[in-house]
Amino acid sequence: MSDFFDAVIREVRRRRKIDLSLYRQDMLERRIQNRMNRIQTPDPETYLRLLKGSSAECNALINNIGVNVSSFFRDPIVFEIVENSILPAVIARKRLTGSKEIRIWSVGCSSGEEPYSIAVLVHRALLKEINEWQTYIFGTDMDSEAVEQAESAIYPRDRFQTTKLGVLDKYFVPQGNMFQPVAEIREMVHFSIEDCATIDRIAPADSIYGNFDMVFCRNVMIYFLKELQLSLLNKFSRAIIAGGYLILGTSEALCVEVESDFRTIDAENRIFQKRM
Repeated sequence: MSDFFDAVIREVRRRRKIDLSLYRQDMLERRIQNRMNRIQTPDPETYLRLLKGSSAECNALINNIGVNVSSFFRDPIVFEIVENSILPAVIARKRLTGSKEIRIWSVGCSSGEEPYSIAVLVHRALLKEINEWQTYIFGTDMDSEAVEQAESAIYPRDRFQTTKLGVLDKYFVPQGNMFQPVAEIREMVHFSIEDCATIDRIAPADSIYGNFDMVFCRNVMIYFLKELQLSLLNKFSRAIIAGGYLILGTSEALCVEVESDFRTIDAENRIFQKRM
């Protein structure tokens, strides 16, 4: 079977320029097998012919690789720290330098709950000054279906289990039995389909350049081998401004090779600041 999985990896690389060879092999094999079972094509040779003959199947497989489990303000303690400590520090430093631009990247944004949650925090932090500032929040994911859902921004009630009632009432509007962020919040976020592991650039294409005040990359690197984790962390180090912040998932950590680039703000919640 190893030849089969290698052939699948080569085909995905050829069609989508996404290199799965540095993903954890056990996870990758499970996801491929899951996709084969779902479309009732258990024979490896038959599935490989399908993959080679169909861009749609290649996209569907990629969309099946990640686990898109998301909700608004997931891990509430992290968002409390961002709202009460990190954002005020970012805004205060911007005031000192005369800048009124905030740039944030949500990596592996899935169906958009994280970047919209960030947009709400920025809006709450700036309040009446919001129209005087330029806020750019970029959400990227390689799952085209998830990005499409993020752009439509319609969510069921169960995605708001950790959302404060006042926030839900102010920043989201009912759409039947679903909810949608208000237009002002939706306009703060820009989505694109991208593989964060690509070496072609250090930041989303839509962002033009990096210079991020914050990068959220939570529960993404757990799928990667150490080599790819290190490559991604080096990329973030280049993309984040001096004094900016990197926020990882609670099961993730900095590789020792990049520890000198950051100082730890909150070890338990995996919040780091790029050294000045």
